[in-house]
Amino acid sequence: MRFSVLFLFALPAAIDALQCYSGRLAPGNPQPGIDPTCKDYCFSIPFVYGSANGLDMGCGTDDKCTSEGLNDQGYTCCRGDLCNGAAGAVKCYDGIFKKDSEAKNTVNCPSGFCYKVHVDVGTQEGSKKGCATADQCSSEGKNKETGGYCCKGDLCNAASGRTLLLTMMLAAIAMRR
Repeated sequence: MRFSVLFLFALPAAIDALQCYSGRLAPGNPQPGIDPTCKDYCFSIPFVYGSANGLDMGCGTDDKCTSEGLNDQGYTCCRGDLCNGAAGAVKCYDGIFKKDSEAKNTVNCPSGFCYKVHVDVGTQEGSKKGCATADQCSSEGKNKETGGYCCKGDLCNAASGRTLLLTMMLAAIAMRR
């Protein structure tokens, strides 16, 4: 009977646990482990060792993560099982801009999804861009709930939809020649 009582008390803690990739992703170590006991956040942080680039990943403790996104210590924090997966990590433009050409700030995005949504910037229409969590963007394309756009790929949230479509069409025509 003691074991069943202990099991019932341990079960909610296991259900609330978050799974995060944990360890170092670098050349020669392509697959980090998985830590199934994280609390609130997962993190990733880029590193350079010699000529190799990689990511350190793990559970986001209170000293590393207090909210989602890139923090001032360089950690990219996220919520959601295995959201810090480096295989899909991309760079996203991040911030609020009156014109797409103003976008300069970037953030590393372990979820692999960037977003762009139209917002009012003063009296003009602009856009808000950034890294989306896996919960916010489960696939590419227009998000019906937010009216925003989710995309995968480095800096895919750079241009307006029309500019992006035109660029893709011109590239396809150029490849045919």
